[in-house]
Amino acid sequence: MGVKNIFKNFFGRKKEEVNEQNLSNEEIQKEDSQSIETETPEQKQQNLEKILSDPLQILYNTWQEELGKELLYRPICEYLKEKAYTIEDAEPFEWDMNVEKFFTQLETVSKKRVAQKERLHGKSQQGEEQTEEEGIDFEPVVYFSKNNTLALMVVLPPIGKGKDMEYELLKEFIKEKEIQNGVDEALLKKIGENKEYMKLFAVAKGQISQDGVDGEIIEHIPHENEISYTEDESGNMDFKEFDLFKKISKGDLICDIILPTEGQNGLGVKGNEIKAKKGKAAFVPKGKNTVVSEDGTQLLAGSDGYITFQNGLFKVTQALEIRGDVDLSVGNLDFNGDIIIRGDVQGGFRIKAEGNITVFGMVEDSYLYSDESIIIHKGMNGNQKGELHAKGNIHSTFLENATVYSGGDIIVNSLVSCKVYCDKSVFAETGLGVIIGGSIMAMQSVKARIIGTKAHRKTEITLGTLPHIANECEDLEKYMKEIEATLTSLDKNISYLKGINELSKQKEGVLRQSEEQFAAYTEKKEEVARQIEEIRNQMGLGEKAAIVCSIIYPPVKININGQVKNIEEIDRNVKIFLSKEDEIVVSYLS
Repeated sequence: MGVKNIFKNFFGRKKEEVNEQNLSNEEIQKEDSQSIETETPEQKQQNLEKILSDPLQILYNTWQEELGKELLYRPICEYLKEKAYTIEDAEPFEWDMNVEKFFTQLETVSKKRVAQKERLHGKSQQGEEQTEEEGIDFEPVVYFSKNNTLALMVVLPPIGKGKDMEYELLKEFIKEKEIQNGVDEALLKKIGENKEYMKLFAVAKGQISQDGVDGEIIEHIPHENEISYTEDESGNMDFKEFDLFKKISKGDLICDIILPTEGQNGLGVKGNEIKAKKGKAAFVPKGKNTVVSEDGTQLLAGSDGYITFQNGLFKVTQALEIRGDVDLSVGNLDFNGDIIIRGDVQGGFRIKAEGNITVFGMVEDSYLYSDESIIIHKGMNGNQKGELHAKGNIHSTFLENATVYSGGDIIVNSLVSCKVYCDKSVFAETGLGVIIGGSIMAMQSVKARIIGTKAHRKTEITLGTLPHIANECEDLEKYMKEIEATLTSLDKNISYLKGINELSKQKEGVLRQSEEQFAAYTEKKEEVARQIEEIRNQMGLGEKAAIVCSIIYPPVKININGQVKNIEEIDRNVKIFLSKEDEIVVSYLS
């Protein structure tokens, strides 16, 4: 068998091409010559050392010498690795990685055979006659990939008077290796009958397991409702009543829930089952007054009302409507849905809502708290006592002498002498579009027509990560560690109790209670992890913090992520932001 036949399957061709076309000995030598010409002396020396030291190369050289054939200059191992016999659909079998691992195994077997060869050679030098038993028989070497999904084989040739390969012997070998599934019988027969030595084959391929697909949520309701408004002749915002919230009816579709799939188990070449991973269920954003359908494939509205998205959940709320003012005839309000006030909110009252608060009139020095958004049509003068707290956005014509907390954006015509804490951005771009005096702390940006006043009233603006956001993240991370410690303790208790052969009724109760607690704490862990991720994403937005305005009057003190700059001169059409070098930059808009 010539060199051209020995290597016909190792040069990166498809199976069909390999069977139709071989490399000639001259072509191999030509490739070797080209390789030699481009190598440095150091590379030549390294290659030579490989040829002299690699056990697989020694076996190949011995075999070729016995056949009276010329040797390759480049190591045979390189040819096998670079131009190995490929299989169809090789990717799922991690072909390249498994071939590399196989050669580590092949090297060990080769070392053993080289040692046997040296003993035979020693006998020959001493003139001792070799018997048939003293030759080295052919040897198939098989590698099994992880989970036995693939069986690779190289047959090492006999040395001296060793036994030659036969198809029936290969079949016995495969049987001894317990390969019972996916054997390529035609290929095995070809290897045996044609005596295909020193070639790499995939003699058996199992069925790859298919992991389940994770569940998915397809939302049909936007997270934020668009609030439409127009400006009147004075430039004040005029909200359209019916565009404030999105109404929904009982049974309306909120989300489609795509359930996870189980996955399909595979089968290894040794007949072993390869378990597939089940897909993970998607987190369903089920909030108050929403229900999951019986088949688990839909999230539906559980009642008529308004739908909102808050803290990662959809919820349906119903509105409490006050036809006139909030005064002594009404008193303080605390409602688990939306509150709509058609008149004014007089001073000294407390209004709390789990939904939105909408005031069509004025707000005096009162306290308003909303788990969602606050909308004030005619504005608020808090007389240094009034406060607004909203987890969502705050919209108002104007805000004066008030303390304002917003988990979303603040959108106003004017903002005068207020203390503002905003987790997103402050916008004063409509109407007068002014920010005068007071202090503003915002996570993202401040945009206004005018900041400051000719009367030199001091204004302070701080952008970037807010202290209470950082503290909240830190508290959640501490709580996460406590949950993980509790889960570890519960897991140990459950494992211990399950290891007992016969449990008393008391211990059965303890086991059941521990398992229920484990499930509850696992849910808590997932929820806390989601909250931490949400806060971290929010904190990352501070890197894009900026102030944009048409006119800025001094004195204005600006703090962005701890870097401070005082504006001491009037400037126009500016954008103020923090550079990559942590310096506050004032640039000019075209």
